Amino acid sequence: MNNLEMKIRELSEKVVGLEKTEVSTVIGEVVSILDSLNKSLQLNKKDEAVGRINKYYIDRINQIISGKLQSPFDELSNLFVMHIIPLESFENENINHTFDLAKIKQVSTLKPIYSGNGWSSERNADGLLSYNKISYKQLYRNGVLEVVDKGLLYNGRLHSGTFEKKIIADIKESFQILNSLESFGEILIRIKFIGLKNLTMHVDPERFWDSEKTREGDVLTLPDVFIENEQEITNQMKIAFNALWNMFGYDRSFSYDENGIFIN
Repeated sequence: MNNLEMKIRELSEKVVGLEKTEVSTVIGEVVSILDSLNKSLQLNKKDEAVGRINKYYIDRINQIISGKLQSPFDELSNLFVMHIIPLESFENENINHTFDLAKIKQVSTLKPIYSGNGWSSERNADGLLSYNKISYKQLYRNGVLEVVDKGLLYNGRLHSGTFEKKIIADIKESFQILNSLESFGEILIRIKFIGLKNLTMHVDPERFWDSEKTREGDVLTLPDVFIENEQEITNQMKIAFNALWNMFGYDRSFSYDENGIFIN
Protein backbone atom coordinates (compact mmCIF):
# COMPACT_ATOMS: atom_id res chain seq x y z
CA MET A 1 0.00 0.00 0.00
CA ASN A 2 1.48 3.36 -1.03
CA ASN A 3 1.38 6.56 1.00
CA LEU A 4 -1.58 8.01 -0.93
CA GLU A 5 -3.67 4.85 -0.41
CA MET A 6 -2.93 4.95 3.33
CA LYS A 7 -4.14 8.55 3.54
CA ILE A 8 -7.38 7.66 1.75
CA ARG A 9 -8.02 4.74 4.15
CA GLU A 10 -7.34 6.91 7.20
CA LEU A 11 -9.73 9.53 5.86
CA SER A 12 -12.44 6.93 5.30
CA GLU A 13 -12.16 5.84 8.93
CA LYS A 14 -12.47 9.44 10.12
CA VAL A 15 -15.68 9.98 8.17
CA VAL A 16 -17.49 7.37 10.27
CA GLY A 17 -19.28 9.17 13.13
CA LEU A 18 -18.06 12.55 11.93
CA GLU A 19 -19.02 15.52 14.11
CA LYS A 20 -19.95 18.88 12.59
CA THR A 21 -16.98 20.57 14.22
CA GLU A 22 -14.64 18.24 12.37
CA VAL A 23 -16.06 18.88 8.91
CA SER A 24 -13.70 21.72 7.92
CA THR A 25 -10.66 19.74 9.02
CA VAL A 26 -11.67 16.71 6.98
CA ILE A 27 -12.50 18.85 3.94
CA GLY A 28 -8.99 20.29 4.12
CA GLU A 29 -7.55 16.78 4.17
CA VAL A 30 -9.73 15.77 1.20
CA VAL A 31 -8.47 18.74 -0.82
CA SER A 32 -4.88 17.88 0.04
CA ILE A 33 -5.31 14.24 -0.99
CA LEU A 34 -7.03 15.18 -4.24
CA ASP A 35 -4.21 17.61 -5.01
CA SER A 36 -1.60 14.89 -4.39
CA LEU A 37 -3.58 12.44 -6.51
CA ASN A 38 -3.84 14.93 -9.38
CA LYS A 39 -0.08 15.64 -9.29
CA SER A 40 0.66 11.92 -9.30
CA LEU A 41 -1.67 11.31 -12.25
CA GLN A 42 -0.17 14.21 -14.21
CA LEU A 43 3.37 12.92 -13.65
CA ASN A 44 2.38 9.44 -14.82
CA LYS A 45 0.62 10.91 -17.84
CA LYS A 46 3.69 12.96 -18.74
CA ASP A 47 6.01 9.98 -18.27
CA GLU A 48 3.90 7.83 -20.60
CA ALA A 49 3.78 10.61 -23.22
CA VAL A 50 7.56 11.04 -23.14
CA GLY A 51 7.95 7.28 -23.57
CA ARG A 52 5.90 7.42 -26.77
CA ILE A 53 7.82 10.52 -27.90
CA ASN A 54 11.10 8.64 -27.46
CA LYS A 55 10.00 5.95 -29.93
CA TYR A 56 8.83 8.55 -32.45
CA TYR A 57 12.00 10.61 -32.01
CA ILE A 58 14.42 7.70 -32.42
CA ASP A 59 12.68 6.72 -35.64
CA ARG A 60 12.94 10.26 -37.04
CA ILE A 61 16.62 10.63 -36.07
CA ASN A 62 17.46 7.30 -37.71
CA GLN A 63 15.72 8.43 -40.89
CA ILE A 64 17.61 11.73 -40.90
CA ILE A 65 20.94 9.95 -40.39
CA SER A 66 20.11 7.64 -43.29
CA GLY A 67 19.40 10.64 -45.52
CA LYS A 68 15.59 10.52 -45.51
CA LEU A 69 15.09 14.26 -45.12
CA GLN A 70 11.98 16.27 -45.92
CA SER A 71 14.18 18.45 -48.16
CA PRO A 72 17.40 16.92 -49.52
CA PHE A 73 20.83 18.45 -48.84
CA ASP A 74 23.98 18.00 -50.90
CA GLU A 75 25.65 16.26 -47.95
CA LEU A 76 24.76 15.24 -44.40
CA SER A 77 27.65 16.74 -42.45
CA ASN A 78 27.33 19.32 -39.65
CA LEU A 79 23.56 19.00 -39.24
CA PHE A 80 21.69 20.90 -36.54
CA VAL A 81 18.48 19.03 -35.70
CA MET A 82 15.77 20.36 -33.39
CA HIS A 83 12.36 18.89 -32.63
CA ILE A 84 9.62 20.97 -31.00
CA ILE A 85 7.12 18.46 -29.66
CA PRO A 86 3.70 19.11 -28.05
CA LEU A 87 3.23 16.53 -25.30
CA GLU A 88 -0.52 16.51 -25.92
CA SER A 89 0.11 14.88 -29.31
CA PHE A 90 1.42 11.78 -27.53
CA GLU A 91 -0.99 11.54 -24.58
CA ASN A 92 -2.87 8.54 -25.99
CA GLU A 93 -1.18 5.36 -27.14
CA ASN A 94 -3.81 4.28 -29.66
CA ILE A 95 -5.25 7.63 -30.79
CA ASN A 96 -3.33 9.70 -33.32
CA HIS A 97 -3.62 13.38 -32.41
CA THR A 98 -3.82 15.58 -35.50
CA PHE A 99 -4.18 19.33 -36.00
CA ASP A 100 -6.10 21.11 -38.73
CA LEU A 101 -3.22 22.62 -40.70
CA ALA A 102 -5.71 24.32 -43.04
CA LYS A 103 -5.93 26.99 -40.32
CA ILE A 104 -2.53 28.19 -41.52
CA LYS A 105 -3.62 30.13 -44.61
CA GLN A 106 -0.18 31.43 -45.58
CA VAL A 107 2.28 28.54 -45.70
CA SER A 108 5.12 31.07 -46.01
CA THR A 109 4.63 32.03 -42.33
CA LEU A 110 6.48 28.78 -41.64
CA LYS A 111 10.12 29.52 -42.35
CA PRO A 112 13.42 27.65 -41.88
CA ILE A 113 15.67 28.68 -39.02
CA TYR A 114 18.37 29.82 -41.48
CA SER A 115 16.34 31.91 -43.93
CA GLY A 116 18.62 34.81 -44.87
CA ASN A 117 18.71 33.86 -48.56
CA GLY A 118 14.95 33.29 -48.79
CA TRP A 119 12.90 30.11 -48.75
CA SER A 120 10.12 28.20 -50.45
CA SER A 121 7.03 26.80 -48.76
CA GLU A 122 4.55 24.10 -49.69
CA ARG A 123 2.00 21.67 -48.37
CA ASN A 124 3.13 18.05 -48.55
CA ALA A 125 1.93 14.59 -47.55
CA ASP A 126 3.13 15.07 -43.96
CA GLY A 127 1.89 18.63 -43.40
CA LEU A 128 3.67 21.91 -44.18
CA LEU A 129 7.26 22.39 -45.31
CA SER A 130 9.51 25.44 -45.68
CA TYR A 131 13.00 25.00 -47.11
CA ASN A 132 16.04 26.31 -48.93
CA LYS A 133 19.35 24.72 -49.91
CA ILE A 134 20.72 24.49 -46.37
CA SER A 135 17.73 24.47 -44.04
CA TYR A 136 14.17 23.21 -43.65
CA LYS A 137 11.32 23.17 -41.17
CA GLN A 138 8.57 20.57 -41.36
CA LEU A 139 5.30 20.94 -39.45
CA TYR A 140 3.78 17.50 -39.12
CA ARG A 141 0.05 16.92 -38.72
CA ASN A 142 0.60 15.82 -35.13
CA GLY A 143 1.99 19.27 -34.29
CA VAL A 144 5.66 18.26 -34.20
CA LEU A 145 8.03 20.79 -35.76
CA GLU A 146 11.24 19.37 -37.20
CA VAL A 147 14.14 21.75 -37.89
CA VAL A 148 17.14 20.48 -39.86
CA ASP A 149 19.84 22.97 -40.79
CA LYS A 150 23.40 23.21 -42.10
CA GLY A 151 23.86 26.98 -41.74
CA LEU A 152 24.20 27.19 -37.95
CA LEU A 153 27.13 24.75 -37.97
CA TYR A 154 28.64 25.79 -41.30
CA ASN A 155 32.12 24.31 -41.78
CA GLY A 156 31.94 22.81 -38.30
CA ARG A 157 31.90 26.21 -36.59
CA LEU A 158 29.38 27.40 -34.01
CA HIS A 159 29.13 31.10 -33.16
CA SER A 160 27.70 31.02 -29.65
CA GLY A 161 25.79 34.30 -29.53
CA THR A 162 24.23 34.00 -32.99
CA PHE A 163 23.42 30.34 -32.37
CA GLU A 164 21.48 30.95 -29.15
CA LYS A 165 19.64 33.98 -30.52
CA LYS A 166 18.46 32.09 -33.59
CA ILE A 167 17.25 29.11 -31.57
CA ILE A 168 15.30 31.26 -29.12
CA ALA A 169 13.73 33.27 -31.96
CA ASP A 170 12.82 30.12 -33.86
CA ILE A 171 11.18 28.48 -30.84
CA LYS A 172 9.14 31.64 -30.21
CA GLU A 173 7.95 31.61 -33.83
CA SER A 174 7.09 27.93 -33.50
CA PHE A 175 5.03 28.60 -30.36
CA GLN A 176 3.01 31.19 -32.29
CA ILE A 177 2.36 28.67 -35.05
CA LEU A 178 1.23 26.02 -32.56
CA ASN A 179 -0.99 28.52 -30.78
CA SER A 180 -2.66 29.34 -34.10
CA LEU A 181 -3.54 25.63 -34.28
CA GLU A 182 -5.02 25.80 -30.76
CA SER A 183 -2.23 23.68 -29.34
CA PHE A 184 -1.87 24.23 -25.62
CA GLY A 185 0.15 22.59 -22.91
CA GLU A 186 3.75 21.63 -22.38
CA ILE A 187 6.28 21.50 -25.21
CA LEU A 188 9.43 19.36 -25.34
CA ILE A 189 12.53 20.73 -27.09
CA ARG A 190 15.19 18.27 -28.28
CA ILE A 191 18.40 19.35 -30.00
CA LYS A 192 21.05 17.14 -31.58
CA PHE A 193 24.09 17.81 -33.79
CA ILE A 194 24.72 15.07 -36.35
CA GLY A 195 27.51 14.30 -38.80
CA LEU A 196 30.21 16.29 -37.06
CA LYS A 197 33.92 15.77 -37.59
CA ASN A 198 35.19 18.41 -35.22
CA LEU A 199 33.00 21.21 -33.88
CA THR A 200 34.62 24.54 -32.99
CA MET A 201 32.74 27.01 -30.81
CA HIS A 202 33.60 30.66 -31.29
CA VAL A 203 33.00 33.05 -28.38
CA ASP A 204 33.47 36.80 -27.96
CA PRO A 205 37.27 37.45 -28.01
CA GLU A 206 36.75 40.61 -25.96
CA ARG A 207 35.43 38.49 -23.07
CA PHE A 208 37.62 35.37 -23.39
CA TRP A 209 41.30 35.15 -24.19
CA ASP A 210 40.72 31.70 -25.71
CA SER A 211 37.98 32.62 -28.17
CA GLU A 212 37.81 29.23 -29.92
CA LYS A 213 37.59 25.71 -28.57
CA THR A 214 37.17 22.49 -30.52
CA ARG A 215 35.32 19.34 -29.52
CA GLU A 216 35.73 15.97 -31.24
CA GLY A 217 32.92 13.50 -31.92
CA ASP A 218 30.31 12.95 -34.62
CA VAL A 219 27.15 13.44 -32.50
CA LEU A 220 26.33 15.96 -29.79
CA THR A 221 23.08 15.84 -27.80
CA LEU A 222 21.74 18.61 -25.56
CA PRO A 223 19.46 17.98 -22.56
CA ASP A 224 15.69 17.92 -22.98
CA VAL A 225 13.94 21.20 -22.21
CA PHE A 226 10.25 21.37 -21.18
CA ILE A 227 8.43 24.66 -21.75
CA GLU A 228 4.86 25.46 -20.69
CA ASN A 229 4.43 28.91 -22.24
CA GLU A 230 6.16 31.38 -24.53
CA GLN A 231 7.31 33.59 -21.64
CA GLU A 232 9.49 30.74 -20.32
CA ILE A 233 11.41 30.07 -23.52
CA THR A 234 14.51 32.23 -23.00
CA ASN A 235 14.95 31.20 -19.37
CA GLN A 236 14.28 27.48 -19.88
CA MET A 237 16.61 27.19 -22.89
CA LYS A 238 19.43 28.16 -20.56
CA ILE A 239 19.39 24.49 -19.46
CA ALA A 240 20.45 23.34 -22.93
CA PHE A 241 22.80 26.25 -23.59
CA ASN A 242 24.63 25.76 -20.28
CA ALA A 243 25.22 22.13 -21.23
CA LEU A 244 26.53 23.17 -24.65
CA TRP A 245 29.06 25.58 -23.12
CA ASN A 246 30.00 22.92 -20.54
CA MET A 247 30.93 20.56 -23.38
CA PHE A 248 33.55 23.11 -24.47
CA GLY A 249 34.93 23.59 -20.97
CA TYR A 250 33.04 26.69 -19.84
CA ASP A 251 31.18 26.98 -16.53
CA ARG A 252 27.91 28.07 -18.15
CA SER A 253 26.46 29.95 -21.09
CA PHE A 254 27.86 33.45 -20.95
CA SER A 255 25.02 34.65 -23.16
CA TYR A 256 23.24 34.99 -19.80
CA ASP A 257 24.42 37.21 -16.96
CA GLU A 258 25.03 35.99 -13.40
CA ASN A 259 21.33 36.50 -12.64
CA GLY A 260 20.25 34.30 -15.54
CA ILE A 261 19.17 37.19 -17.78
CA PHE A 262 19.81 36.75 -21.49
CA ILE A 263 22.19 39.51 -22.58
CA ASN A 264 23.38 38.46 -26.03
